[in-house]
Amino acid sequence: MGDAWGRLGVWDLGQRQCHQTRSTSRGPILKLVFSRVPNDHTLAVLHRHTVVLWDSEQLLVLQQCNSIDTSVSFLDIDLYGMYPLVVCSDNSFRCIPFVSSEVRRHSDLPVLLEIDSSQLLTTVVNNDSKIMLLHELLKLNDKIPFDDNNLHRYPIVHRFFGERWLYDLWLVVISTLHDTPLSSRLQIFWSPFYLKRRVEQLLACLMSLPDLNSVQIDILVHLAIVLQKRDWAMQLLLGSHEECRTSALRACLLASDVSSEGARSIIKLVATNL
Repeated sequence: MGDAWGRLGVWDLGQRQCHQTRSTSRGPILKLVFSRVPNDHTLAVLHRHTVVLWDSEQLLVLQQCNSIDTSVSFLDIDLYGMYPLVVCSDNSFRCIPFVSSEVRRHSDLPVLLEIDSSQLLTTVVNNDSKIMLLHELLKLNDKIPFDDNNLHRYPIVHRFFGERWLYDLWLVVISTLHDTPLSSRLQIFWSPFYLKRRVEQLLACLMSLPDLNSVQIDILVHLAIVLQKRDWAMQLLLGSHEECRTSALRACLLASDVSSEGARSIIKLVATNL
């Protein structure tokens, strides 16, 4: 069984024990499918953007496949023998081959990154279905800017094989070396100035939401204080409809620097209403 925190539990009915994993960042578990092959203990676990193959006896990860784009999610899964067959939100079926990531990375990737192989595949004139995917992939090389180190080829290949963490790693490396922008999905690697500006914009949007409860207000107030936006924090506290007295006193504490006219006005307003 699986839960909303991504934890996986397998009951051993013989020993009356439940073996359980820790929560992960993969998100909630949507579906579990056991292998129908005799004496095979493979368990396919479906998350929104990840498919994980587990050894259900030892609870070890055998293989993991991530969605290339956050806009494409996995909807359903079944096992065709030992191979997961996934239904995706972009109206496609995908069969995930059960191949070790280490074998694929060390045997196939160097060949794909060779310029001679690229030129050979892009000049193929027949329609052999076995190489059409590689043919279309490597035709992108004309559109990819690359320097002497050919850094821009690496994220393309890792994205093709679904190795999301390697794809993200090369995007961060290229951004650091060439000062290129990163998407909001990788905003943790932004420069402090742009990251702070992004958080301020997000906080400003969340503050405008109606009917915020006390827990949500506490979170936003803490974030505003971290960003040194004391006036925003006081605005949130004074606009709270729950625990008005406590929130007003907290706003007074934030306005403890009475040297400014705004702080004196807030303290006077709170004292009058109390």
